[in-house]
Amino acid sequence: MGEIKIGLKNVREFHGHDGQGFDASLYVNGKRTAIVSDDGWGGEWMFDVIDKKRFALLEQAIKPLTWTSEYDNSENPMTLDIFLNPLVDEAFEKKRARGKLLTKKDGEFYRWNIKFNGDVPELQGALDNLSNGQGHTVVNHLLAVRVLETA
Repeated sequence: MGEIKIGLKNVREFHGHDGQGFDASLYVNGKRTAIVSDDGWGGEWMFDVIDKKRFALLEQAIKPLTWTSEYDNSENPMTLDIFLNPLVDEAFEKKRARGKLLTKKDGEFYRWNIKFNGDVPELQGALDNLSNGQGHTVVNHLLAVRVLETA
């Protein structure tokens, strides 16, 4: 089947009746494939399919996958909303970071106020310490790259 690239763009979050809601454009292999949304009223996510062929490709790709319940450790068939949930969470965190360095460690997101005074080795050292010494993975690489490139 080959590798499938999945991404979200135009992620918008809002308050719903029973919690947080969102909508976003779902991209498969660089092409807009569906609008995915959670109306915040509970229940499963909704998919307004734009490209049926690419959407079917995504559904086929997750078919053999399973997820483990936190409550009873049972193995369950993967659903699109469970599969895409980490992408949505990451998109929310990137928006909330707003110019701060965003890292992830053990499934948790961290925002860092790293002041950049023009000293590239100092910034590079801070990034290296976070990723190597503390086990953090930099999530918003473009921010770090942009800062390093402007020096």
